[in-house]
Amino acid sequence: MLKTTTLAVACAAALCVPAAQAEKLSLAHGFPPSHAVVTKGFQPFMACVQDGTKGAITFDHFPSGQVATFNTALDTLNKGLAQVSGIIVATASSKLPLNGVAMLPDMGNTSVELVTAYRKTLSAGGPLADEFRANKVRPLLVNLLPPFQVLGGAQAIDSLDKFRGKKMRVSGGTMNFMANSLESTPVEVSADMYFAMKQGTLDGLFLALSSVKPYNLQEIVKSISGNGSFGSGITALSIDEGVFAKLPADQQKVLTDCGHKVEIDLARDLDAGDDALKTEFAAAGIQVYKFSDAERAAISTRLKTVSQDFITRLKGRGLPAQEAYDAYRKQLGR
Repeated sequence: MLKTTTLAVACAAALCVPAAQAEKLSLAHGFPPSHAVVTKGFQPFMACVQDGTKGAITFDHFPSGQVATFNTALDTLNKGLAQVSGIIVATASSKLPLNGVAMLPDMGNTSVELVTAYRKTLSAGGPLADEFRANKVRPLLVNLLPPFQVLGGAQAIDSLDKFRGKKMRVSGGTMNFMANSLESTPVEVSADMYFAMKQGTLDGLFLALSSVKPYNLQEIVKSISGNGSFGSGITALSIDEGVFAKLPADQQKVLTDCGHKVEIDLARDLDAGDDALKTEFAAAGIQVYKFSDAERAAISTRLKTVSQDFITRLKGRGLPAQEAYDAYRKQLGR
């Protein structure tokens, strides 16, 4: 009894509190470990969090679809199979439709510009943030690829007129409307892009430059635009909202701050990578060209119909698409 009383008095004198419990979070996604989004994004994020919390938060890392595939990332969080996951917004469009606004064409010229506008839009609240909240997840680190470019044959597709009648590779959804707006013929092709170009099934492609070499397209394409803005792809490394809410405030701050820091570092790295690829492709004999100011303006005017279609379709579902579009354009300064 005396020992217990003495311990209680000593503890009170020292203002004893229970030691903070370490958290090990499962981070799962569909990317291979060598992908730039992992090596320049997810891994630095985990290291930043572990360092910032002095080891109070650590991670079990499950890449390559071991726990969460590209198509199941959001469900993986909702079912508690992982606490953090990389959500590809395009594959979760049924649950995050309004967030597709950031993937529209002519919505930014670099990854840094796109990421900055998207983060500001989310931080300001409104429809995009509300969608994540409704799905009980919080985006910690967002990534938008540098804008897609046009890959073509020996005759560069360097003007609005030259899109007319071209068979352009698309991946569905907004890209279909984009091809139609340019008076091209949309052709949905996934993994067989090389052979589709070689056999003449395609005249051109809308694609991220970082995807050219993985598909060996540098062996078959003859021209690549360098300053187009034909959409992008979004990955949102997100945490389960319930898990986040239970963490101490200082740990929440570290997760948030690390996400914001690393997402900009990643965007800068991806932009630099695009510039390096343009130099490499030009040295290999591929024509890397820029649209003139007049052609950019003409293409931009035509692509407005894609955004209007996006707004009309989602408004038809009772969603505040115009508000989401206006909020994002405001953060772009346009």
